[in-house]
Amino acid sequence: MRAAFDVRQGRLGHWPLWPGKMRDGRTVRLCYPALNRKVALSGLWPSLHTAARSPESADVSLGRSWSRPRSAGARLPARSDRRAAFGIPCRRNAGRAGLFIDRTRNHATPAVSKPMIFRPMASRPCGSAMLRAMPPDSATSPPSARARPAGAALWIAALDRGAPLPLSRQLAAALRAAIAEGQLGAGARLPSTRALAAELGLARSTVVAVFEQLAAEGYIAAQPGSGYFVPANLTEVRAVPPREAALPGMRPVSRSISRVGRLLGELNPQPRTPPRPFELGHADIDARLVATWKRLASQTLSGRSRLDWGYGDPQGEPALRQAIADYLAAARGVRCRPEQILLTSGTQQGLSLAARVLLDPGDAAWVEDPCYRAAIDILRAAEARIVPVAVDDQGLNTGGLDIGAAAQQGDMSRGGTPRLVYTTPSRQYPLGMAMPLARRMALLAWAAAAGAWIIEDDYESEFQQPARMLPSLQGLDRAGRVIYLGTFSKLVFPALRLGYAVLPEDLVRPFTAARHLADRQSSSLLQAIMTEFMLGGHFARHLKLMRAIYAERQAFLIAEAERRLGGWLTIRPQGCGMYVTASLPSRWSDRGVAEDLAAAGVGALPLSALILEKPRPPALVLGTAGHSEAAIARAVERMAAAFAGKPV
Repeated sequence: MRAAFDVRQGRLGHWPLWPGKMRDGRTVRLCYPALNRKVALSGLWPSLHTAARSPESADVSLGRSWSRPRSAGARLPARSDRRAAFGIPCRRNAGRAGLFIDRTRNHATPAVSKPMIFRPMASRPCGSAMLRAMPPDSATSPPSARARPAGAALWIAALDRGAPLPLSRQLAAALRAAIAEGQLGAGARLPSTRALAAELGLARSTVVAVFEQLAAEGYIAAQPGSGYFVPANLTEVRAVPPREAALPGMRPVSRSISRVGRLLGELNPQPRTPPRPFELGHADIDARLVATWKRLASQTLSGRSRLDWGYGDPQGEPALRQAIADYLAAARGVRCRPEQILLTSGTQQGLSLAARVLLDPGDAAWVEDPCYRAAIDILRAAEARIVPVAVDDQGLNTGGLDIGAAAQQGDMSRGGTPRLVYTTPSRQYPLGMAMPLARRMALLAWAAAAGAWIIEDDYESEFQQPARMLPSLQGLDRAGRVIYLGTFSKLVFPALRLGYAVLPEDLVRPFTAARHLADRQSSSLLQAIMTEFMLGGHFARHLKLMRAIYAERQAFLIAEAERRLGGWLTIRPQGCGMYVTASLPSRWSDRGVAEDLAAAGVGALPLSALILEKPRPPALVLGTAGHSEAAIARAVERMAAAFAGKPV
């Protein structure tokens, strides 16, 4: 009795010709146009052998009776006491997942550690399809654990069948060009000869000959049992013009672009490099945080989770917005409902959305001087007219304005009444002072009278001592003029890229629409994990731990600087956080010092790079978060060596 496999439909069907158990010795013949990929029989418990090597057909004998139909997705149980023979040498099944037929290696290979998953393959141009067994990575990967480019398996050559050049030479030239241009990087695994031949419609012998020729030339190397790879130590060969020279984006901008495009072209975002001591933008990653995050991620991805794999709410998941509202009310005195919270990818996106929604080109925007550099760039990209406002020892200085006069006549000394004011009242960046309550109330009264919006960037107030923390501007606001920005990227880890904006109710809809147009939403998966992180109490414990760690790190740096850098560097801490500002001798140039320290492997941001108008004494902004005490001690020694011989 025979059972048919319908290759045109790509399925096994219901096995209508098999009414019951099959006895040993019965044979089923599978016929299909080409057997040029891994093929498996779903649901059979085989001791498999073939009577012919013809790629047009294969005979498969049932080595064991079975009692029920098997469908796609079934697992082949292991048979350690049987051998699978195809008329050629084969391996004993040593694993737990059964056997799969690997015609690319001409033997049956056991799946070693994971069950095999059967999927219907995409139909071929002739309309046929088959079921393919996908072995686990350990069964097909070469011994090296080195990471390889993942896109090489999808590489395909464009061949011109009407050209006089033979197809084999076209394929060889395409492979050489792909390797020379970097499309197939060092360590990339090439498609198998059978798969590539099937995709290109060539004879396998043609592809094999091309691969062997390139291997002889040194472009690729064969690893027995694993395929062909681009050698990791391959000397860069530029057989074609450099890829970079062919990219239109690398040409000098000579075509017409917008004013905003020209402004953005002047910016030069620097790629991240391995962290150096005192560089900003890092955070301490505690081992307990990593373990907790992994566990919560596993729970979120489990079958019991209610995670929605589709597009989510552009405003953010309601559960996370509720958790944020509860946290802000308890920790920062923020007065809001979950409906007023918009999830963002961080503080920068929150400020970018505010500039897009609130500002027209030419509108005045007040900023602190010195100021967070990314805030300046965002406002310039929005074509705002930036007005620096000096900072004194109490933060943003409104200059003792008469609030009524400022509202009616405008503040002409600062270019008129602004549409927007950007401030960091909890810990001014980069000088570190906090705005006292009296000045906060005066600023709010002025904004309400003048009709100005206040952007409150509360970037790291959680690391201040609780006894010294003042209520947020938003919590004191009664006129609805404050937009409160916060971020989890600094509080948890930078790669999280998750933040939030607390908005007045009438701004929720335009901000949400702007977020939807920018990038639709934050990751639903990260939002779900962050929700569990907050509701489980892990967030509060993490903040308490980081507050203590950053305070210890700051105290250690101050002690080391007094011991090794006395007379050169003076640190007067303003609160606790992720950085300190260190004063230099008045005759020094902080930019020149920063360059000397960079050459010594120490990162430091010169204060003058953040100043817009009013000159200040030279100083360095030194980050302490994410740098161990041992790294800080070594960096202080390098600083001492760099400062040696400099006049004070």
